[in-house]
Amino acid sequence: MTLFVWLAASFVVLGWWYFHFGLNPELSRTLRNESQIYPIIGMVVLSFPAGLFYMYLFGFAVYGLDSIGIDLHQHEMLEVFTMWAGFVLSGYLQWFVLFPFIQEKFRSRQAKKAR
Repeated sequence: MTLFVWLAASFVVLGWWYFHFGLNPELSRTLRNESQIYPIIGMVVLSFPAGLFYMYLFGFAVYGLDSIGIDLHQHEMLEVFTMWAGFVLSGYLQWFVLFPFIQEKFRSRQAKKAR
């Protein structure tokens, strides 16, 4: 149930951005670029603290691609979706793979100490 709610909230962030900004061709280019802050904030909150690390990793990747001549900013929809998908992956790995693994290890050590 928790995974479903978390994924639904992630899709709401992406859907909200595409509905309000991504599908509105009348917005200026500057406003469309600045609107990317909304999915970033939403996804950093949902995937905190791994989302912070991913945000910087994504920024370095975009900078690296730009330095070799690939401008991801020209493909705004792809850029936002790639950014969002990375946040979802990092948040999923953190909350639903790594955290339960660490929690189980902690519980098993506590049980061994109690014996």
